[in-house]
Amino acid sequence: MDTTKIVIVEWIDAMTVGSWESDVKPTLATCVTVGFVVAEDNDCVVIASTVSDSMSNCHMHIPKRWLNKRRSLSIETKQRKSKRKNVPAMGTRPDHRSIPA
Repeated sequence: MDTTKIVIVEWIDAMTVGSWESDVKPTLATCVTVGFVVAEDNDCVVIASTVSDSMSNCHMHIPKRWLNKRRSLSIETKQRKSKRKNVPAMGTRPDHRSIPA
């Protein structure tokens, strides 16, 4: 399972109000879900909050026609991290002088 890609989706959902109202206006709820895409077809995307080697849990099945926005993110892999410059420890500067408290 590819655990380096995360998706953020904004979607609409039904909304309920459990009180008496005199001025009712049609409203939908805007939701944002972040997670791993573990299944997808033409009609639906399934996003999991947690993945392991070959399993996942906390699945949100969202109809694609409910999606407003979808954006993919990537997690930095170990290979990419190893090619990055070393970052100085907190409280120090690149020239290794202490930062006054």
